[in-house]
Amino acid sequence: GQARGQVYILTTDAPLSCVLSFKITVTSLTLTPEGGGTPVSVLTSPTQIEFARLEGIQNLLDLSSVPAGNYDAATIGLASPVIGYLDSSTNPAAVKTLNGTLTTSLVPVPLRPVLTVPESGIVGLRVDFRVADSLVVDAAGQLTGSVNPTLTIRAVRPRDVEGHVDEVRGGITSIDIAAGTFVIQT
Repeated sequence: GQARGQVYILTTDAPLSCVLSFKITVTSLTLTPEGGGTPVSVLTSPTQIEFARLEGIQNLLDLSSVPAGNYDAATIGLASPVIGYLDSSTNPAAVKTLNGTLTTSLVPVPLRPVLTVPESGIVGLRVDFRVADSLVVDAAGQLTGSVNPTLTIRAVRPRDVEGHVDEVRGGITSIDIAAGTFVIQT
């Protein structure tokens, strides 16, 4: 079979000041081999992410085995955005929720530099959803509910400053006390 390597996905964000929460479901994330070919999936299952709470931290989204090689593009599938925000037009100010509408549900993102998945090695994908740039506001600065997904995806190595994981959410599925290890299901 073809040699394989591991890809882990980190998510992070820099939010808009009035936005208290921004939840969106990541339905798919694929990598396209350099020079073309069949895209490979790096997301096990659709996952809802609360991006606004990720300011300054990086969450582990998934870890997948993919064919070793170079990838020059990613495509992320998105659905069901929900925006929690502080409405200061009322007295007193109130926390409100707005179901967003995506301008597109599949977002192609070129990978610059190219992502290289080493044989029997590991590399990370850092997905930075730019909430402040993605939420459309009207002339008065009020949220319209329209979401124009603006994000960057780039390769990081585990030893890079941005290659670490700050947070993992999941449950422990097994513990090996003798080996000093455990398995977590995200």
